[in-house]
Amino acid sequence: MPDEKDIQDFDSEIVSQMLQDFLEEALDLLAQLNLNLIQLKEKPDDQGRIEQIFRLVHTMKGSAAFAGLNEMSEIGLGMEKVFGDIRKGIRKVTPPLIQVMFNGLDALASLREKAVAKDRSAQDISGILEQFDHIPKETPVQVESGSFESEGD
Repeated sequence: MPDEKDIQDFDSEIVSQMLQDFLEEALDLLAQLNLNLIQLKEKPDDQGRIEQIFRLVHTMKGSAAFAGLNEMSEIGLGMEKVFGDIRKGIRKVTPPLIQVMFNGLDALASLREKAVAKDRSAQDISGILEQFDHIPKETPVQVESGSFESEGD
């Protein structure tokens, strides 16, 4: 019968393999995200592209959390929230929004490289998370005629 050390070693191997699998998958996710952001920049009203980016960042967020890469997961969550707002019509795709998403992509790539190097030190991601929070939202504002116009925060 296996003892506790054998079980811990086996668990450690599984966690290590999950991390390695995620780091390989993340390369593909980051490349797809980059391509989709470039294409969205050219066609900002492309709903299919918006859905694809939402799915990519959702996958990145969940997989990173599962692999224990919390900073990557938090950035993925921030990007997911932004694209969730776009899907709901709360935000519009604008050049500044695209730039912030590229900043998020750069942060994800940097954190992936850090994980590949087995650097488990904490990294301050508050700057990029603040950028996500400061992208203007579109809010309906009632005007005197009773119709609605859209105005940024």
